[in-house]
Amino acid sequence: VMPLHIPTDRLPAGLSVAPRPPGKPWPVDEVAEFTTLSERHLRRMMAAGSLRFVRVGRRVLIPDAEVRRLATEGQR
Repeated sequence: VMPLHIPTDRLPAGLSVAPRPPGKPWPVDEVAEFTTLSERHLRRMMAAGSLRFVRVGRRVLIPDAEVRRLATEGQR
């Protein structure tokens, strides 16, 4: 699996991207920012069963593989 790369040369001045370890699950707000989908839309996808997620206590996390699928294939 190829890691996702964000071109740092296109970021606004003063903004940096912390490296994300491959396989680490994503919080919903970070997936929304990365994919430019709203958090509400992502939660609707989870409720409809079209986006896999896991609950860890009160936190809702989306597996890295699912974020990669969403980024490459789009919504299903």
